[in-house]
Amino acid sequence: MNIRYLKRLQVERRHPLAAHWFSADTLRFFNSRIGAIHNPDHRPKDPIWFTSSERDCGTGFDHKPYDHGRRYTLRVLMPSGDVRTVGELYKYRTAAPCARLAKLAIAHWRKTGEIVTGDKAAEALGLGAQATGGRA
Repeated sequence: MNIRYLKRLQVERRHPLAAHWFSADTLRFFNSRIGAIHNPDHRPKDPIWFTSSERDCGTGFDHKPYDHGRRYTLRVLMPSGDVRTVGELYKYRTAAPCARLAKLAIAHWRKTGEIVTGDKAAEALGLGAQATGGRA
């Protein structure tokens, strides 16, 4: 699976912003890269978790001092075609914590059918205030 796969799925799911999230222009504008893709059962209608990373190019992540660093976020391509953030935006300096968070999110989805998103995802996944192993 790759970015073309995600783009095609977003179009097939008929989201109003179909394929813009994964377009080359959008990725370039946000200095984004798509990393690991986690599709638990490889069924086209299932949610697909993936890691994205953005490089700070002067605006400062969340109004923090500019550090030229790349930050990682876990995202999910919803069955509707919408892309949502799982956990905190730009929280991690490496992709490894996103992979651990993806495993927890997938396990939670399989058990409950619920796709957790947003800043409260860690709490919903049983992590509470505990980090998933990355540096904030």
